[in-house]
Amino acid sequence: MPSTDGININTENFLSTLRTSFIGRRTYLYQTVESTQTIALSLAEQQTDNLHGTVIVAEHQTKGRGRMGRSWISPFGGIWLSIILKPKIKNSQITVLPLLSALSVCDVIKKMTKLNAKLKWPNDVVIDGRKVSGILLDLSTEADKIDFVVIGIGVNVNIDIKKINSDIVKSAGFYDITSLQNELHGKEIEKFDFIRLLLENIERYVFQLENEGAREIIKKCKKISDTLGKEVIVKQSNEILQGVAVDMDENDGFLLIETPYGRIHKVVSGDVISTNITKK
Repeated sequence: MPSTDGININTENFLSTLRTSFIGRRTYLYQTVESTQTIALSLAEQQTDNLHGTVIVAEHQTKGRGRMGRSWISPFGGIWLSIILKPKIKNSQITVLPLLSALSVCDVIKKMTKLNAKLKWPNDVVIDGRKVSGILLDLSTEADKIDFVVIGIGVNVNIDIKKINSDIVKSAGFYDITSLQNELHGKEIEKFDFIRLLLENIERYVFQLENEGAREIIKKCKKISDTLGKEVIVKQSNEILQGVAVDMDENDGFLLIETPYGRIHKVVSGDVISTNITKK
């Protein structure tokens, strides 16, 4: 249990204003940790009961994790959290969880700032093509049963991007980053209001996924997609695929790429690099 090092904020105003049934009902707040994802995974692996909806929040991470083993710079001022879930969904629907998490981030950004946040498939949030948020998914499954899922979410909120740009190595596929504070010309966002709305949105979409399936969620993702209709290069483990992102599968959220030869490929995962050419 992290209660010896963290501060349980269930006794504070956060819980009284949180309108959820299970997500965030057990929340731990830290000032500095190596990684909220590491703490959440440790909890999920060691303890099986009463973890559904547990949230780990940190003000600062020293070893934040991104996708594919990349590091995630996590200074004070951002939102860094991980959510432990045991959703009642099919294994094939796990791929929808990063999408609904990114959709939830977009919803909150638009509600609190009016900024036009969009979803870059599969799990990034961008504003005018600049990354403001990323999602990481870790899971444990056994046969057809989901033991647990841990969703890691990082949002650049009250951060001066100029102070961390020098720490980011530009490589193939790199695209610029931003923060809400930068986009709002220095205005700060109330982080706990953001977290509260984010957890409420995620819970609502998880309920929807469990009870109605993925179709309506995927429809919303498609409406705010920054990927569909563009020429893209997809880097997968053993191949590079180039074509136009034409659609997202309505059941699992897989990206559908049409190659120059007219063949449709279903992309399950990988790095998607947009060439910024929109096809009509």
